[in-house]
Amino acid sequence: MKSLIAEDEFISRQCLYHQLSRFGEVKIAHNGREAVWAFFEAMTAHDPFDLVCLDIMMPHMDGLEALKSMRLLEMAVHPESTEKSIIMMMTALADKDQVARALQNGCTDYMLKPISEYDLIEKINAFGLVGLPN
Repeated sequence: MKSLIAEDEFISRQCLYHQLSRFGEVKIAHNGREAVWAFFEAMTAHDPFDLVCLDIMMPHMDGLEALKSMRLLEMAVHPESTEKSIIMMMTALADKDQVARALQNGCTDYMLKPISEYDLIEKINAFGLVGLPN
């Protein structure tokens, strides 16, 4: 499984990295702009991310704008493909409006912080990306 973590907060970024790195390659972006660039590079190399963990509140470009850009890139780079990366929005705020906007703009799912390893693995397992660890 190839994952992208877009998170500006160091501790959250490290926790997610630790949780996902045992399942495969993990790339880290510190803000939305870096995340969109990494997503673009992976798409054009024909090696897209299976999973994107995208924080909603980030500097330079917030998670909602990054989400929109990523979905547009998928359509532009591979218009014939119906396969899309799983993009999970991550937020510390239980703001129903933000979550609704994220879902309307193409996020696959969302999780509220703090994110437990068990809950994260359950979510990605539900999408068929990994089996639960022993």
